[in-house]
Amino acid sequence: INFLIYLTLSLLAQTLIYKDNILMESKNITRFDLYNLVWSTPMSKLAIQFGISSNRIKTVCEKSDIPLPKNGFWLKIKYGKEVIKPELPESTKKEGDILFVSTGNGNKVLPQFKNEIEERAYQLSNDPSLSFTVPNKVKSFHPIILKTKKEMAGKDYSEAEVRIYYRHYKDGVLPMLTDENLTPRALRFMNTLILVIEQLKGSLIFEYQQCYVQMFRRKTEIHLRQKHHRVRNKNEYGWSHNSWVKTNKLEFQVGPNFSNKKWIDTDKRKIEEGLPEIVACIEKECKYWHDLRKQQAEDEKKREIERAKKAELQHANEMEEVKNVSIAF
Repeated sequence: INFLIYLTLSLLAQTLIYKDNILMESKNITRFDLYNLVWSTPMSKLAIQFGISSNRIKTVCEKSDIPLPKNGFWLKIKYGKEVIKPELPESTKKEGDILFVSTGNGNKVLPQFKNEIEERAYQLSNDPSLSFTVPNKVKSFHPIILKTKKEMAGKDYSEAEVRIYYRHYKDGVLPMLTDENLTPRALRFMNTLILVIEQLKGSLIFEYQQCYVQMFRRKTEIHLRQKHHRVRNKNEYGWSHNSWVKTNKLEFQVGPNFSNKKWIDTDKRKIEEGLPEIVACIEKECKYWHDLRKQQAEDEKKREIERAKKAELQHANEMEEVKNVSIAF
């Protein structure tokens, strides 16, 4: 009888925990909620409850100016030692802003990611508010796509500037180097990309005859072109030279030519399937430069304060020397 009572209570407790998790998962997490959660529950447990990785939670906290417990915090709690919980600082995000909505995965085991881009691509592709599907037919194109479509009508750009490292385009026209056969597909691909970028509060800008995606107030260059293969040839005298053979594959590039990431059509995977990774890469590039410039500005501010202190100290010393000389006379 005691065993049956124990078993019943255990099942009841598990049911309550399960229900509590489901309530947690279906809840919109605000900045204030997340601040209280990360200081009351270890990150590993929160990750299981939300069905996302602990790195994702940490990233959201960093972006939202939410302080996190230091290493050893939960060990001190375990042994009853005194700990300090900082106040929630001011931020551009308000306490009631929704930071993310749990996907309801519960205790689902997340896949292993090779890098940050793969993890972010997984999160983006599972975001119900975003659509990465490139349709076979588009009812309404984005204004930028319409302008590009008009520019490319009846023209073959596939052979243009194949070997040139720094390509230039007309302002307001997308950087697309394709022939008439691949242009419709390329336009649909870029239309979907632009819509997702704008949903993520980004935008396309055109400067110095180049096209950039701007996010986090920073920008990174993008290109889309028809893939060409380089073929090495020799003439009758033995002199070698390169020729370029056009393919029916698309190649998308993020970043400048001297430092870029590329997605190329293969027999098993088209670049459309890599859209979440492309957006994640663009986000990472822009975020890197945003954080770098922010850190540089903070460092410069600290140096300016130090220079002001040194100048003030030097001035005080000079005044003290003048005072001593006056007393001596």
